Amino acid sequence: MEEPGKVVAVRDGRVEVEIEPGPACDRCGASGFCNWTGKRSRLVLAHNKTGARVGDEVIVTTPDAGRFGSAGLVFGLLGGMMALGIVIGFLLRGDAGAAILAGVGLVLGFVLLKLIDARRLRTGHNLPVVVRRCRQTDPD
Repeated sequence: MEEPGKVVAVRDGRVEVEIEPGPACDRCGASGFCNWTGKRSRLVLAHNKTGARVGDEVIVTTPDAGRFGSAGLVFGLLGGMMALGIVIGFLLRGDAGAAILAGVGLVLGFVLLKLIDARRLRTGHNLPVVVRRCRQTDPD
C-alpha cells in the first residue's frame, strides 16, 4: 500500500514521515487500531532509499508481508496471551482467577509487543520504505 506523507525528521538512513490517512483508511475496519490516538495524522518510521530531507513530500510503501504479519502478531499474541491467562486462571482459581489472569495475560502481551517493536525498529525489519519524492524542499 502506498501512502503520501511529509518528512519531519531524518536520522541514520531513516526518516519520520507524517502521513494523513487516505480514503482506503476510511473503509478499513481496523483503522481504529492504526490510529488509536484519535489524531488525524500519524508518524511512521521508514527506510530512506531516496535521500529525502525534512520538508519533502514523499510516497511511502509498506510491504504486504509487514502489514499482514504485524496484524497477525498483534491480534494473535494478545489473544493468545489472554486465552492462556483465562485457562490457567480458571484451572487455579475458577472464574475469578480466569478474569484476573486474563488481564495479566493481556498486559504481558502488550509488554511482549513493545519488546518486539523495539527490536524491529533497531533492526529495521519490515519497516516501510520511501519509494519516491514528490516535492522536494529547496536546498539550503
